[in-house]
Amino acid sequence: MDDCKTLLFDNPQELIKRPDCFLSEDHYYRAKSFLTQNHTIVMDYVLVQPSKGMVYIFGIDDTSGKIFSRRAEFDISVIFALNEKLWLEVLKKAMGFTHHRWEVRELSEDQVIRLQGDLVMKVEKVYDSLEDLTNSIISEYLSGTEYRSRFRTFADPEIEEMLVEEFIREYISQDEELKKVIRLINVYEELQEYRNNEILSEIRDKIREILGLATNRVPNVDTIYRQKVREKKDKFLDFLAKKEEKLKLKYGHATSPHLVELLGILLDRYVVILREQDIIISHEEHGLTSFHVNKPAIVRFGTLDDRFARREIRISDSAYLEF
Repeated sequence: MDDCKTLLFDNPQELIKRPDCFLSEDHYYRAKSFLTQNHTIVMDYVLVQPSKGMVYIFGIDDTSGKIFSRRAEFDISVIFALNEKLWLEVLKKAMGFTHHRWEVRELSEDQVIRLQGDLVMKVEKVYDSLEDLTNSIISEYLSGTEYRSRFRTFADPEIEEMLVEEFIREYISQDEELKKVIRLINVYEELQEYRNNEILSEIRDKIREILGLATNRVPNVDTIYRQKVREKKDKFLDFLAKKEEKLKLKYGHATSPHLVELLGILLDRYVVILREQDIIISHEEHGLTSFHVNKPAIVRFGTLDDRFARREIRISDSAYLEF
């Protein structure tokens, strides 16, 4: 495929006669449509801007050695307005990722790692150890309302909250005493608007008796759950270990998806990775690829089209450029 790479940079007119040089027909026809126009070479990529705010990026796929094409929404002028050290960062973020897999030595939050082809992994949260992961999740839950607002900034729905709710269902909701208290609290709150003080007092007395409360104040359901989680938190690690399984997940085009294999916990769109491991990715065009995860983490898999990467570049200690 070296001749294809040479043609991309030196003779695009000849390249468009070689459909075998491209990953697939869609990549080829983008090249046939645009590569004969004026193009700009930026590092290892060829850029064509057919219209304002729209750029086609052509480069060499690292797994197959074939040429890929990617449409991105920005202006080439953005690149040349910046220091040359930032050019590659702009191109990667314009395509939808922040790092190639071989550039990553250690996971950190907000990385969008291109694993293979257009498959990416967004790192939502990283933990120093499994103990750190469990303590962090439980601590945030026990902090109450602050927990709910803080984590909305990076995940919706909150993966930590989902984990604790699963824990409550499995380890706590079987407590018959708890079930009775929750029902009493719910009906107490429901009947308050009708102001039948005699019935409300009767319900309140039952709640106090079960919980051993010295006050007449009826706690809300969240407070009860937090107390029970606090009592059972030493079992949270066992809960996570039971939830962990061998996952085989498919992402991308329905006709040619990427298969991702790893150990983890699948919840909604997120995967909780509990241990150091190699993630295995396979694809009919890109072959077999692996990526080493060195820490427990919460991640999301998707494609470049999911646009996980933020379209901004840090240009100084206090300034960012959005593009």
